Amino acid sequence: MPVSDRDYDVVIVGAGPAGGLAAITTARAGLRTLLVEKHAVIGEPLCCAEGISLCGLNDNIPVDRRWIDADIERCVLYSPGGRQLRLHHPDAGYVLSRRRFEQGLVDIAAAHGCDVVTNTEATGLVADDGGRFRGVRLQENGRAYIAGCAVIIAADGIESMVARWAGLDTLLPTDRLDSAAQFLFSGVPDLDPTRMEFYFDTEIAPGGYAWVFPKGEDLANVGIALAPAVAGSRKAMPMLREFMKRRFGAAAPTPLKRTVGGIPEFCGRKFMLKQNVLVTGDAARLLDSITGAGIANALWSGRLAGETAVEFLRDGRGDLSILKRYPERWMAARGRQMRYFLWARQIFLRMSNADLDAVIAATGALYNDQTVTAIDPIDVIKKALRARPSLLRLARHVVW
Repeated sequence: MPVSDRDYDVVIVGAGPAGGLAAITTARAGLRTLLVEKHAVIGEPLCCAEGISLCGLNDNIPVDRRWIDADIERCVLYSPGGRQLRLHHPDAGYVLSRRRFEQGLVDIAAAHGCDVVTNTEATGLVADDGGRFRGVRLQENGRAYIAGCAVIIAADGIESMVARWAGLDTLLPTDRLDSAAQFLFSGVPDLDPTRMEFYFDTEIAPGGYAWVFPKGEDLANVGIALAPAVAGSRKAMPMLREFMKRRFGAAAPTPLKRTVGGIPEFCGRKFMLKQNVLVTGDAARLLDSITGAGIANALWSGRLAGETAVEFLRDGRGDLSILKRYPERWMAARGRQMRYFLWARQIFLRMSNADLDAVIAATGALYNDQTVTAIDPIDVIKKALRARPSLLRLARHVVW
C-alpha cells in the first residue's frame, strides 16, 4: 500500500467543531497536523440545531461575527398547559451557521500550517506489535495510503469508527440515544429574531422537547427531539409535522432543508481514550443529557485533546500516561455538570405533563419579566425540584 508523502505528529479525523479546534490547538503549537474530512464540503451535512451559549463559544475561540446567524437575548419555555417561563438574558448566546463556523475553524488551522484534506475517508488504523497506533488508513479519490502519526484524535461524530477501530465499544443502550428531526424554514410567522422557543409536552415530544431557533432574516430551525425509550413506536419526523401544525397552523411555512439524526447521551469518560487515540465531541458521547447540546462540549473536548497531545509530544518519551490527563481534565472541568444533567434527565424522562406545568409555573414565578446576566443550569434544576418536591420520588432507583 502506498504511504503518505509525509508523516504527522497528529492526525485528526473529522472537521467538525471538535476536530477543527483540536487542529487549531496542535497546529498553533507547531505540531505537524493533518485534518481529515470525509465529506466534500466542511460543515455539511448538518445534524444540529446550531444553538450555543455565549460562554460555550467565547471560552474556546474568539468569535468571528461571520459565524453568527442570530444573537439570542431571550428564551421562552412553554408547558403543556400553556404556562411560560420567560428568560431575558442580554448575552445568552448565538445561533450559528455551522457551515461558516466549521469552515472558519478549518481556515484558522490551515493558516497555522495544518494540512486539510476533504472528500477523504478514514478506513482503519495501523497498530504496531505493542498495540500502539502508528497511523490512519485513508482513501482519497481512489488512492489508498497511510498517514503516519504519533497521536490520533477521533472527532468523527456519533458514528465514530475511529473509536471502534481503537477498541472502544461505543454502542449505547436505547435509553441513552435520542432521536431528532428538524426543518430549516423561511418565512416563519411571528418569529422574534432574538428569541429561542422551547416546548415541553409529553404528547408533543415524549422524553424531549420541540424548538424554534431563529437564524436571521426570516429563517428558523424548527425541530423536535424525543427519547425512544419513552416514545415507543412514535417517530421524530411525524411528530415534528404534528408540532408544526400546532405551532404554525395554516400559516406553516415551506421547509428548505430536512435533517434527521441521533443524539448520544453522556456516558462518563469511558469513551475518551484508548492507547494514543483521544476521542472527542459526539464520538465520545459528550452531549448534555437534558438539552442534547453538543457544540460547546465538542469545542472544549477538542481543545483539551489538542493541548494534551501537545504535552505528550513535547515530552518526547512516548509516555502514554500523559494522555490520561485528557479525560481527567475534561471531567474536572465539565464532569460535575454533565453527571448532574444525566441524573436530572432520568427524572425528566419520568415527568408527567402535570409535573411539567408545575415546574414551569414555579420557575416562571422566579424569572419572568426579570433580566438575568448569568444562568446556572444546576441552580435552575434545584429550584425546579424545590418547587415540585414530589419530583424527587421519581429519582428513586436513579443511579448517581
